[in-house]
Amino acid sequence: MVIASIGGISYLIWEVMQRRRELETIKQQLLKTNNRLSKSDEKLKEVSQKYREVIDQQLVDWSFTPSEKDVAILLLKGLSFEEIAGVRETKEKTVRQQATAIYRKSGVSGRHELAAWFFEDFL
Repeated sequence: MVIASIGGISYLIWEVMQRRRELETIKQQLLKTNNRLSKSDEKLKEVSQKYREVIDQQLVDWSFTPSEKDVAILLLKGLSFEEIAGVRETKEKTVRQQATAIYRKSGVSGRHELAAWFFEDFL
């Protein structure tokens, strides 16, 4: 009986030690994954910032007014005319007029074509 108990205790100790090793391995893998994710997040922020600069420069090249630039960015983000008017505290009619000027100056026919102009190179 004593030998069986010692054997059982030895097995339990071995199991605990095995679980600790597994947990340590998982912990190391998690740290590596977190580091990779952090690096990816940093790269994504850099790329996003550079892409925003490219968009801003294109809006300047199209000679957009500051208001048209704001509306264009909000259109690219997918906001409706009503939502843009709310954000900018203007009338929806004003936003529609600005959108018309944006489409004319950029040579596109609408919001979808405007978005496609900027995003088609990613596909």
